[in-house]
Amino acid sequence: MAVRLATYSLQSAARSLLLGETGKGTVQATQVHPSELQDRITSEGGAAAYGLQLLEEQGVGAGLQAAIEGALGRIRQLVTTDPVGEVEVKAVSFPNA
Repeated sequence: MAVRLATYSLQSAARSLLLGETGKGTVQATQVHPSELQDRITSEGGAAAYGLQLLEEQGVGAGLQAAIEGALGRIRQLVTTDPVGEVEVKAVSFPNA
């Protein structure tokens, strides 16, 4: 049940960022910053606000940002683009695999 709730929550957040709070429109990024959207839809003192506070206290946001930036950097190391625009994947090795 917890996995399903988390999945629906993430899906709803992504939809809100892409389509706006109403869920109507074309699939393109809105001009709303994620923290602004969070403030709009999170009830003060509610369960989501409490959970977000705990995540922030544990440094989860910084950890996620570091993971995303690190993965993007690794992708740039592994992939090159030739002048025609075709992508070539370099040899991939995984440490401790």
